Amino acid sequence: MVEFSTAVTVLVIAMLWVPLVAVCTLIPVAVYIVARWRHSKEYRVPDPQLGLKAIWSFFKLVGFQIGVIGFSLFLFGISQPRNEIGAGPLGGGLFMLGALVYAIHWAAMKRTNHDQFPHTMRMFSGLNMIMVGMGAVFATIFALVVTLTPPPSMELVKMGWTFTATYLVAWIISARGFLRVHVLRWQRQSPPEA
Repeated sequence: MVEFSTAVTVLVIAMLWVPLVAVCTLIPVAVYIVARWRHSKEYRVPDPQLGLKAIWSFFKLVGFQIGVIGFSLFLFGISQPRNEIGAGPLGGGLFMLGALVYAIHWAAMKRTNHDQFPHTMRMFSGLNMIMVGMGAVFATIFALVVTLTPPPSMELVKMGWTFTATYLVAWIISARGFLRVHVLRWQRQSPPEA
């Protein structure tokens, strides 16, 4: 049987690894470069706030990812007997931190010209949806493995399915935000009525 603490460590590292590797490497820089290129291709007017929008979008993405991980740990922690596992307080703290980071950068984004030039926000929104989807896949694989491994550890099964459910809901939320950004753009580009 798999040791509980080892499995928890592996799951948390796997859930943190995907966002950290994707976000902390060159992806924000690449998104900025592509957004700059697309903007110059589609608009004749330069966007003086493109760098700000890239920074705010990046930290919104980081806040969302930390919030999802924290909320997953919080839900798992409150489903466990007291004083057995400290995931609840850790998860609650991570969730509040993620929500605070997201809210601050969402408010900062509202002060930019993101409605006129939405490239950066759309790209980071798509990246967030991909990352949450990958987290949902990893959580589902983990949940299935611990459920089907004899004898199943009930703590690991609860953890796996809690993370799976949380990540699936987070994916739906991020997909809704992604579509809202795209629908907003489609509505602006619709031809004028005769």
